[in-house]
Amino acid sequence: MTDDDWAPLPAADLALRPGESVDVPVRAVVQPPPAPPASPVPDPAAEAALAALQHKLRTAKPATSLLAIAGQAAHKAARKQRARANPSLQATVATIADDPTARPQIAYDPGVDGRDEREESDWYRALPQKEQERLQRQWAEERGRFRDGGAKFRARMQRAAIGGACVMGLLGICQSLLLGGFGLVPVMAVAGAIAAMVAEVCRGDRFVYSLLGALAWVCVMGPVVLQIPFAMPGLLMAAYGMGAIGMEGEMRRSGGFRDR
Repeated sequence: MTDDDWAPLPAADLALRPGESVDVPVRAVVQPPPAPPASPVPDPAAEAALAALQHKLRTAKPATSLLAIAGQAAHKAARKQRARANPSLQATVATIADDPTARPQIAYDPGVDGRDEREESDWYRALPQKEQERLQRQWAEERGRFRDGGAKFRARMQRAAIGGACVMGLLGICQSLLLGGFGLVPVMAVAGAIAAMVAEVCRGDRFVYSLLGALAWVCVMGPVVLQIPFAMPGLLMAAYGMGAIGMEGEMRRSGGFRDR
């Protein structure tokens, strides 16, 4: 380029594109160095509160609440259970088990006279003697809940037989005034006991008891009704009386009693 702005361009500059023939001076931009971050000003009150909290945590005593101790024991037992179920921790568990200083795992007798592992807890030992005995009875009952089915079945059968014998026996005594003798009273009592036991085996309700009570009455009093039709109302009395025994069983089962 020439100093005269009005002079024609040289031949070498005619092939250039617009803007390429202008010499633009390049200026170096110097960035100022970054300022160092300002250090926070410590708050004396916050530092004192933090130091007090740390001192309180270091000097805190173990929890003495029974609920807290029981919760910690339950959490520890759940953590051990998860550790046993994790295959990657089997080696660690085996190493701990081989440690002679580790606490041995005691297998208690699951029977009624056995012990529960919770009896070794510190919170249990801190309880009064009467409370410990109450918990022992409760835990023993929970362990033997599903192992005394035979005894419970015999108790139900005995209760049903006594109830059926009483109902039908009383009905036989009432009918003896009409029949003129007490000869059928023992037979009625035996028939009622058998009917009640059969209904209990069938897990019957009041309707099953009523049906079997009426059937037992017909089996005993059938020939007598042909001669004395006035004894027929005894059928309703037998059905209602046996139905009351079945209703008592339904109430026991709905109430959640374990022996029903």
